[in-house]
Amino acid sequence: MCNIIIKKQIYKVAIALPKQKIGGKNTNIIPKIFIFKGLRFLTNIFLTNIFYFIYNVLTLHPPNRQTGSAAFSNKDSYMLKIRLARRGRKRMAIYDIVVAPSHVPRDGRFIEKLGVYNPNTNPATIVVNEDRALYWLLNGGQGTPTVRAILSYRGVMYRKHLQIGVNKGAITQEQADTKLADWKTQKDAKVGNKVENLSTKKEAEIKARFDAEVKIKEARTEAVRQKQEAEQTARIDAERAKADAEKASSDAIKASKAAAEVTETPAAE
Repeated sequence: MCNIIIKKQIYKVAIALPKQKIGGKNTNIIPKIFIFKGLRFLTNIFLTNIFYFIYNVLTLHPPNRQTGSAAFSNKDSYMLKIRLARRGRKRMAIYDIVVAPSHVPRDGRFIEKLGVYNPNTNPATIVVNEDRALYWLLNGGQGTPTVRAILSYRGVMYRKHLQIGVNKGAITQEQADTKLADWKTQKDAKVGNKVENLSTKKEAEIKARFDAEVKIKEARTEAVRQKQEAEQTARIDAERAKADAEKASSDAIKASKAAAEVTETPAAE
């Protein structure tokens, strides 16, 4: 039925095409066979695309609107990744540490949020729920290199190592807790020393910058003072030279007047 309708439409298009009168008869400029073939080819392409689109729409699964762990019901069919999800503005990015399936986009849905990583501070600010991070590591979660470094910095990877030893019976839970407490004490001391060194270095840099600015200001003040002294000396010398010139000219005038009087006196006698 659809084919018949298409043929009728093609025939109407062919009839409506411009004609030319040849030998007393109206003849189509373009042969009908080419018209029919071209239109049928375009129609087939159009119908194929339509059927393919409808097939894709009908075979798609409905979107899953759930959140959290309920949004991913088939957790056994993919690998869980502990990774970073970006947020924040441009050049000031802050990252969430999340547990998400490996096939989900970086900033897509996630199962659980474990903490926050802010690399804009020095040292970087790390807030992690260590118990939940350890739970996911022990239950198949695979951390990315950056997340592994973050968790190692916070002692979660070392805690995982100790917990595996406890599960195997190599050490007791008390020994593991003692080792972890000693490690955290040493780590906190290192971080404290680093923060103190950074603050001391920052204060030293501020003081050095201030001293440099003071020296520059003093040098500028000295240069201005020397310039003013030079200008004052030049002005005094100029005034002195002017006074000497005026005195010399007045003396010359007086001398010329005296000479004139001397020459006039004998003539009058």
